Amino acid sequence: MSVSKAFDGFSGSQIATSSMASINTLYRPGDGDPEKPALVLLHGYPQNHYMFRHLIPLLPKDYAIILPDLPGYGDSSANKSTKDTNAYSKRSMGKEILDVMSRCLQSSTSTPRKIILIGHDRGARVAHRMAIDMKQSEKFKVIGVVVADIVPTLENWKRCCSSQGGDNKIALKMYHWMFLAQPYPRPEKMIQGAGVEWFIPDKIASWAGQDKYLEKLKEGGAMDVYVKSFRRGDVVNGSCNDYRAGATVDVEEQREDQERGDKLEVPTFALHSIGNLGPSDLIRVCWKDWVKDEGLLRIKGLEGPGHFVFEEDPERSAKEILNWMRTALNLSV
Repeated sequence: MSVSKAFDGFSGSQIATSSMASINTLYRPGDGDPEKPALVLLHGYPQNHYMFRHLIPLLPKDYAIILPDLPGYGDSSANKSTKDTNAYSKRSMGKEILDVMSRCLQSSTSTPRKIILIGHDRGARVAHRMAIDMKQSEKFKVIGVVVADIVPTLENWKRCCSSQGGDNKIALKMYHWMFLAQPYPRPEKMIQGAGVEWFIPDKIASWAGQDKYLEKLKEGGAMDVYVKSFRRGDVVNGSCNDYRAGATVDVEEQREDQERGDKLEVPTFALHSIGNLGPSDLIRVCWKDWVKDEGLLRIKGLEGPGHFVFEEDPERSAKEILNWMRTALNLSV
């Protein structure tokens, strides 16, 4: 399917949230059946909703899909101070996505709408946070979450910075976590000084797989789309604030989760790139203490693609997601 048709059936709008953010959102209602779960797709860094262009045509066409640009990314704005890191915590971002869901999925019934959260990279961290925070929601019921190519934020810091000796190779690979989290305006000025026309394609290519996988990612002028977003200074700043939150408030909130025993209580699917994140048995170790019951956790590694599994290998990604929906969620897809 051509990229131009990937978003057929979607309507676009800017949705104002309770925190005065403006979230660029594409929405497709599916067949309108409120008994079917809605899919909420959350992108990562340094991208926007466009990263799902290959995956969407492979997902159930009768399911509603909500496709926002995260606050501070793409054509969304967080409308916050350049130094307001807390506005970019995954809890705050999740609340803004929740406002978007409430606008898109208005219902006349009191039955909570079923939701499946599907996130990649930073979007997967928002999805993880939302699946914890939405347990008591009266409007929505999260029935499953896909966290693509990540381990929990706290675990990721442990992997490279543990006092017991982190892995220097992992630390070198995730240098951007430290770089982007530096105080304002240090990384912003360095990125803009180097030029986003170089910085964004370089970051994406360094994390992607080789040959056909990178070429698949580039289809539809993706690099130009992502560079265009980052020409806006507020996107450069917003994405840095996302990582600043990931080094501070997000870590503290996850520590509090673990101390309280507040864990994921729904089927959780960690789809990942073996080449980028590591073997599946290692990823299971990183995730098993973050779910209430390890039986809720499914891990699947893909050989070949790099970090951007949904863009680089959409066919296998969709196949695995649909199989998980059938087997873990008992859905007919």
